[in-house]
Amino acid sequence: MIYRVVLAEDQAGDRKIFRALIEGIAGLPDVFDETWRVEEYEDADSAIDLLENPPPGAAPNLLVCDLDFSGQMQGMRLIECASGLDVPVPTIVLSQSSDRSVRSDCLRRGAVAFVNKLELSQFDAAKLRDAFLDALALSDAFRAIRAATDWQPVLYGIRSLGHDLLRPLDACVQKLQELVNSNEFSDKHAGDIRTLYQGTDFARRIVQDFTEADILVGPEKTNTPFSLRALLGRTVASSQDHWRQRYRKEELQLDMKVTGTMMCLGDEIRIERAVANVLDNAVKFALPNAEISIEFENYWGDGGEPFWAMVISDNGPGVPAEQLSKLATPLLRLEHTSKLPGMGFGLFSCQALLAPYSDGLGVPNPRFNNRSPGPGLEVTVFIPRADSASPAG
Repeated sequence: MIYRVVLAEDQAGDRKIFRALIEGIAGLPDVFDETWRVEEYEDADSAIDLLENPPPGAAPNLLVCDLDFSGQMQGMRLIECASGLDVPVPTIVLSQSSDRSVRSDCLRRGAVAFVNKLELSQFDAAKLRDAFLDALALSDAFRAIRAATDWQPVLYGIRSLGHDLLRPLDACVQKLQELVNSNEFSDKHAGDIRTLYQGTDFARRIVQDFTEADILVGPEKTNTPFSLRALLGRTVASSQDHWRQRYRKEELQLDMKVTGTMMCLGDEIRIERAVANVLDNAVKFALPNAEISIEFENYWGDGGEPFWAMVISDNGPGVPAEQLSKLATPLLRLEHTSKLPGMGFGLFSCQALLAPYSDGLGVPNPRFNNRSPGPGLEVTVFIPRADSASPAG
């Protein structure tokens, strides 16, 4: 894959720093079939000319642009030009501005990311590559959604993108699994390879949730009894090391208040995926000394149906009250968490997976904020019980 990056920046020193970072990507150990090329421009007009009239077969993949050129907001022209092309070019904006309204204006005009120039010193080649690939993936997702004409346009767009992603993800997971099973690598790289396998497999399962029509919008495949205690134990046991490594939460603490077998009735695969997604979300947004609490309450539906209300709380930043209604919107990242990994699929996936049983998710700010140093967030997953308990019982 050839990535052609247009770097529009009027400061020669900044261009030099960024070119060195981009060229450093080629030396990363996990870059096999990628070529990163950068074209430098010191004014907006020249960059716009390239975007609108690229050489045959050499259209740019990514625009990285300054916002201010000699005091003029020429960067806005660049963003609008790139996003308005027949094949839009995703834009990452560089600016020293800390004004939220400026950042919001850039994103509204079509930029997919906004990076403070003062933070460039914190970027190494690996972090920069991740940021670039995330921007490209997000741009593809937006393009798929805009192009969708189905009666469920957002879901259709994500599923279309998901099918394109599943094929390479399946192949990657299979190859990585074969490598892990063969043990044909040095001890020096064993941990990195297993971490890569776990992360890729988790990504594949998330994408699959969006692309399997019978899981998302059809009836559940099965409706059999299973133990919620056993399901939760499997999920934590298989994912705990992955969470610690992927999100750098070495001090992760999971406080699970589980008693008895807690029998449920439903599609175990569907519910296990939903629970795993909520837990992954909680760990991701928790503080470095992640504290995750899992508690259970009895809950009854409008028709008296019995549920387990599984309450998952974290000690992360929480969500401002005025933004709670935006949670579970696909592809939406709230401003205070936008720098963390992910694309905004997790809670939306849970809603779709749990839809056959109930409203699926309850997302208030927590009752338990006195137990943790941060305000945190509390997510409730409603899982159908297998017994005939009643409100009186």
